[in-house]
Formats: sequence, C-alpha cells, structure tokens
Amino acid sequence: RLRIEQWLMRGTTQAISVSEELRQRLITQGRLPAHKIVTIHNGLNFSTAVDAEKCARLREEYGLARFQFLLGTVGRLEYRKNYPLLLDAFAQVHSQLPQTGLLIVGAGPEKEKLRQHARALGIAEHVVFAGYHSDVANWLRLMNVFCSSSQTEGISMAILEAIAAGVPVVATRVGGNPEIIPARKFGILTPSNDATVLAHALIEIAQQPQAAQHMAQRGRERVLQHFSEAGMLARVEEMYLKWSDGVLE
Repeated sequence: RLRIEQWLMRGTTQAISVSEELRQRLITQGRLPAHKIVTIHNGLNFSTAVDAEKCARLREEYGLARFQFLLGTVGRLEYRKNYPLLLDAFAQVHSQLPQTGLLIVGAGPEKEKLRQHARALGIAEHVVFAGYHSDVANWLRLMNVFCSSSQTEGISMAILEAIAAGVPVVATRVGGNPEIIPARKFGILTPSNDATVLAHALIEIAQQPQAAQHMAQRGRERVLQHFSEAGMLARVEEMYLKWSDGVLE
C-alpha cells in the first residue's frame, strides 16, 4: 500500500489528510512529499435532530433505566477500536460505582470476543451490546459520558458527534484526538493502553457531573466553531479553486 501511495503521489497535485498527526506520519513514515499534503479536518453536519420519544423507547427496550450512570461508545467492533481496553476500564469503574452501565453501539467481527471478555471480567450483566444503529444522535442522548478507547484514529467522527451532542468525552490520546481535544477543559485524554488511568477519568466524570457538563459545553462550542461541515467544504473548495486556476476557464 505504501509503495502504491508513493507511486500515485507522482501524478497527484494535492492530497488531503484529515488530521495533522496523520499528515506528519505520511511525511515521516510514508516518505510522501510534504508540499503535496494539506490537512483539512473532517466536518460535521449539526442539523441532526433528537427524537425524545424514541430515546425513551430505547431506554426501556434495552433496560438502560436500571443504571444510575451510563458510559457509552459508538463504533465498529474491530481490533483498532480496542474495546477490550474499555471493558477492562469499565470493570474498574463498576467495582467502585456498581450502578454504572456500559452501552456499546455498533457491530463488527469482534462482537463475540468482546462478549466473552465481558463475561470473563464478571461485568456481562452491566454491558449492553446494542448492535448497529444509524440514528446515532438518539443513542448519544442516553449517555452520561462518551468514551473512545481506540489505538489509532484519523479524526474521529464519533467523538465529534458526541461532543456536538453535549456529551462529556474521555478518549485515548491517539491520532487526531488531541486536535479535537487540545486541552482538558474540552475533554479528557488518556494513554492509549492504560485501563486504570482511563477508569479514573471515567470515575471523575461520574463523580463531578457539574464540572463534566462545563467541560462538555466548552467542547461543544469548540467543535461547532472548528469542525463544521460548512468549514470543511469551504477549505476543500478553496483547494480545488487554487489548483484549477486558469485550467477550468
């Protein structure tokens, strides 16, 4: 794949990277020409509405009302998302806060392996695997905190959607995540393979709800300002117009 990308770049005027961290990796590890790669962050359409009645039905259908505090995540159940780390961290959270639940929205090849891991940790009854759903906004409304345990990311649309929904976010410090959450006032970043630190961050959110909501509000304001779909499209359009100057006339 790397050789193909290097070959393709010979005839490419400009390539887009969704994060600066990815751009630097393409330059240093991929040995791609720096002047041909521009960073344009993914943008989000903020018009998605929440259906309050459906949220209530989901809470009842999936038995979520029994939890006083609900951790949640959305994403494909695959190796790169590192859900075993999230389960390990949740086991520690649950030992201190027994009325806490974990909601995992998504499908993928790791599903059965994750179920087995939850059973081995003794937390299976407190973990809800909801499967794939496209109405992400409704599911986010059910969560008290969103957690991303990925071991690699570009710019995570799931994190952007959670922050835009006003949900406090705890995520691993990988890929472009620090570009979404550059300071603790916008969310909490933890090492990519430390379940204990991740658990402590989640417990902090649970035990300090007012501070967590202030964090969520500041994060939302930042995402609305810097990660809008309109802003992304404007930058892409600007790039095309720059390189097509005189060509399209």
